[in-house]
Amino acid sequence: MNPKHVVAVSGTQEGATPAQLKALGVILRARARELRHGGCMGVDKQADVIAAGLGIPRTVHPGDTPAKQAPCPGAVYLPIRPNLDRNTDIVRAADEVIVVPKEDHEILRSGTWSTWRRAVKAGKPVTVILPSGELR
Repeated sequence: MNPKHVVAVSGTQEGATPAQLKALGVILRARARELRHGGCMGVDKQADVIAAGLGIPRTVHPGDTPAKQAPCPGAVYLPIRPNLDRNTDIVRAADEVIVVPKEDHEILRSGTWSTWRRAVKAGKPVTVILPSGELR
């Protein structure tokens, strides 16, 4: 694995299920040397807390919806960008993308699934952690 392996996370603003959090922690511990995310409430914040506890450096790509942002103390913050552009930036910066949706299937008009589509199109390795904790 690349010693600077960058893992990006995108997920539901409602937060991960306990099974998703467990799987996310295992993946971050095993593979992440840096975490990138959008700094939103929910999964982004949860991933940030896990990574901080593991001593993994974090970079936040904030979107242009301040009401949905969650503080991530100790993380590096990049300039604010429109949400969809920010999602593209996160995918470009990543070696791998982890998606943590609230659904078991792709949904249109979802930032999480939009990031998944961008990652697939860019040819990035993508892991979806379903609400059950199952990896796809």
